[in-house]
Amino acid sequence: MGFHFSGPAPMFAGGWLGVHMFFVLSGFLITTLLLREEAATGRISLLGFWVRRIFRIAPAYYAALLGSVLLLKWNGVYEAAGGPEAITWFLTFNPELAPSFMNFTQAWTIGIEQKFYLVWPLLGFVLLPLVGVALGSAARARAVACALILPAMLWLIWHHNISWVHYVAILLGCGVALMMHARPTFRVLSLLSSRVVQVALIVALYWVQSHSAELTARWAGPEQLILIFSVLCALGLPSLCGRTEVSRVLAITPFRWLGERSYSIYLFQVIGGHFVAMALPAWPNNLHKTLVVLVVVVMIADFVYRFVERPGIQAGRWLASWLAAHPLRRRPAAQVPVEAVPAVGDVLPVGAAPQRPRQDSNLQPTD
Repeated sequence: MGFHFSGPAPMFAGGWLGVHMFFVLSGFLITTLLLREEAATGRISLLGFWVRRIFRIAPAYYAALLGSVLLLKWNGVYEAAGGPEAITWFLTFNPELAPSFMNFTQAWTIGIEQKFYLVWPLLGFVLLPLVGVALGSAARARAVACALILPAMLWLIWHHNISWVHYVAILLGCGVALMMHARPTFRVLSLLSSRVVQVALIVALYWVQSHSAELTARWAGPEQLILIFSVLCALGLPSLCGRTEVSRVLAITPFRWLGERSYSIYLFQVIGGHFVAMALPAWPNNLHKTLVVLVVVVMIADFVYRFVERPGIQAGRWLASWLAAHPLRRRPAAQVPVEAVPAVGDVLPVGAAPQRPRQDSNLQPTD
């Protein structure tokens, strides 16, 4: 919101990079959840995961889309904003492919995320474990895939400005989660949670975003800038785990409260800005306006969280649990002995779980 409504304030010049911090964090959290489910049960439920995700994302997203369309129609500019041509793309979670963003510009990131939710669990926790049968473990197969794919994608982006740099930001978060799930790499990454490294990363992140315009012009495009910013964010992920200064700050009640509503805050920021602009049309963008917009958006987001988002999350959990208890196709127990079921991944027995390094994260993602 600082980037959209604060005017030329240098401290928010690279605020648009914040979505890539979200991408990195999202990849890390989702992969951590999938790894924990795999470690606890020996497999993951793709259907359960997809059900929880769609009920987590869709209700607030469609509420924001409805509000955006109604606002455009209220002002009589729905057709001029390209609404009729773009609405189908938005309804099918493909806003990044739409010919017009209407006044729901930030929705493009939801399209990126939904495709990640669709592909990554299938690739990383179903197909790669099958390859892992030949390599000895699913963890080894994932490590080989990351070692081959990620550097190749980074090279292509750096030299050819590939537009799917956004997916690389997500994969960086996935890679850190995988590395923190294995003892050798966990020990190495834990060094990044030191105070000196935390301060250095915070300073580096601020410097990169505040000089984003200069760096974008120097590299003739934002791709390299996004890549550097995403790598810095990925290096900061270990500081979110355990008892670090960063995790303690984020665990403070006001930040936890805002974190629960952060998705709705993101979705409704433009709508809140329009309400303020309609009430005070002559007010130019500045820091004071940003604070007013923030208050309005947080009020909207709190309402949406209580009456749209949270009920959707609860419905998704209930439906995922029901589907787990009532599978579409049951196999006779005699035909599939427990001993004959191949383990998906290098999973320790439940009793040996404490020997595996775990992320004691204070950030508890909402399914």
